[in-house]
Amino acid sequence: MTPKLSRFLHLERSRGERTESETSTPLRDGGRFESLEERKEAHAEAAIPETHLERFKGEAPLALADAPEDTRRFPRCMVCESENGRFAPRCTVCGADLGTPEQLEFNERLWQERKHGLSRTRADEIEALRQQEEQRRREQAEQLELQIARLRAEERPARWVRMFSQHSTLGTALLSLIPHPLLRWLTLGGLFCLTGGLWRYGRGGTQLAGAMLTVFLVALFVPPGALRRGRR
Repeated sequence: MTPKLSRFLHLERSRGERTESETSTPLRDGGRFESLEERKEAHAEAAIPETHLERFKGEAPLALADAPEDTRRFPRCMVCESENGRFAPRCTVCGADLGTPEQLEFNERLWQERKHGLSRTRADEIEALRQQEEQRRREQAEQLELQIARLRAEERPARWVRMFSQHSTLGTALLSLIPHPLLRWLTLGGLFCLTGGLWRYGRGGTQLAGAMLTVFLVALFVPPGALRRGRR
């Protein structure tokens, strides 16, 4: 056999027919696969007990309560007026008894005066804070008013320039200052009648003044571009 065909000699030989026992392998039962219920039970059994997790839980915060008034009272001796401990039966300086009725009445009156002074001090602090807040608001309002006035003062010249730039002539810009349209036309007509009357019926200097005023009024209503074109 030629070397080209010799490679077919190494192929696997055909096998004989298999028996029924070899071809049909019985499937294993599902006993080796645990069910979901068994898995949950096993997981519950292997879970960490709750008692072991108690040490990882945070402790509840301590509730702080205000100390009663009696615990903040330190008796003062009415003889030497020295402060003593809260449970001291006698004065540590002069040895006077701190449990007598006169001594207890003296300390009670002193504590009431202190308590009244503390409440009055707190009220004064609240009133002082309120006054400071009102003063701050007044200062802010004054600063705002000053800024608005400054802006208006800066805007006033620009407003005049903007107003005159919106009109083609100076005369129409001046007439726009009159709010009512009828008053504008009456004013314009009255000025022309006055200057024209002085020019027509005046004598000497009055007639000259009327002529100059008439020319001035006419010049107010002539656009600047027309004057420049006339000069050219």
